[in-house]
Amino acid sequence: MCLTILILWLTPDAQARVCPPVFGPPTAIVRATGLGRPPACMRGAQSRLMARRAAEVDAVRKLSLELGYRPRAIVSDFRYVSTIRRNDGYFEVTVEKTIPSTLSAALPARPFGP
Repeated sequence: MCLTILILWLTPDAQARVCPPVFGPPTAIVRATGLGRPPACMRGAQSRLMARRAAEVDAVRKLSLELGYRPRAIVSDFRYVSTIRRNDGYFEVTVEKTIPSTLSAALPARPFGP
């Protein structure tokens, strides 16, 4: 079996049929940014962690809306692009998800700003 595949792989006529494409399918990147505010009744590390988590949740929620899912849908295979702590204590978290471009044509119009 392995020898047969090797022979087919090296045969010039069969190579065009058997070889996978050099580049993967075209993809699109959907990106969303969330904002988190620290609670007014707390100070210190716990308030920073809560603000960061709020920004993460907001970013994933906005990403699910960008993808056309329900607001409480579970989004997987996304990655964190950046986490920024602003001077006023707020956090900005940016997440992105790579999707096939065939699906990107079916995405709804952007419900948020630019």
